[in-house]
Amino acid sequence: MRSIPVIIITFIVILSLFSLVLYTSFNNPVPDAHFTLPQPYYKSLIYNEVDNTNNNEDLLLAILGTDERENEKSRSDVIIILKYRPKENKVIVVSVPRDSKISISGKGISKINSAYAYGGSKLQVSILENLFKIENVRYIHVNFEGFKKIVDTLGGIKINAKKDFRRDGEKDYIYAKKGQNTLMGEDLLAYVRFRDDSEGDFGRIKRQQEVLLSFALSVLNPNNIISLPKVILLISKNADSDMDIFFILKYFKKQKKLDSLEFEFYTLKTHSEKSNGVWYEIIDEEDLAFISNLLQN
Repeated sequence: MRSIPVIIITFIVILSLFSLVLYTSFNNPVPDAHFTLPQPYYKSLIYNEVDNTNNNEDLLLAILGTDERENEKSRSDVIIILKYRPKENKVIVVSVPRDSKISISGKGISKINSAYAYGGSKLQVSILENLFKIENVRYIHVNFEGFKKIVDTLGGIKINAKKDFRRDGEKDYIYAKKGQNTLMGEDLLAYVRFRDDSEGDFGRIKRQQEVLLSFALSVLNPNNIISLPKVILLISKNADSDMDIFFILKYFKKQKKLDSLEFEFYTLKTHSEKSNGVWYEIIDEEDLAFISNLLQN
């Protein structure tokens, strides 16, 4: 087992809550709902579709996070691929370093996160499928602006800073003091993305793990139940996926053991190397074969 990119915990929590909200909405329609919900006479059709589904098939899913900005092509800042094994109640999670050196058809040598800028989620997923020699990978993509709004809706997220954190160009302003803090969206995102110290990306990964675990716990906090409809609305507005409502319900409505899922976490091994003035992470071929086998079998 390797370092833990706990964004997947958040993903499972959100999908579970999403399914719960949909289930409730089917039985108690909300007059001013922002979701496009089926009419009552479709209810039996949906339940038959879901209940007759064998959800014991494995699921491969790519989770992508980007910093979307107007008139600017974004690169993937978070690249995670998971394999959900319902029969074993297990999730295998693999974090892929965003600077991993790969070849993109028609573009040549590049970093793996540039695939999103060239062809969006579909190209990014295609690259992952080719890299690990897998197929039928679904995806969910979330932008960071939406993340900030969700955090603000929850009233902030608790973190434990190992030192004082300051923004670039704002050396006199400490947005996260050493110790316990509750950060709102803007400051939390800065905390998650900070890498201007000796730990670099490794330190940032640790903070991502901390923040996302705290985020998951906050979503599950009974005191935040009143905020969940707005949170889910924000997710729907700031995320895109090739999974529709039927697909999500087939996998998660009948799953009764989400709170006891077993997680195995891996990070694709790499080493740093400079080529033509650009630093890349060079993928370890032996580790690539090991992780590919995990995802394939």
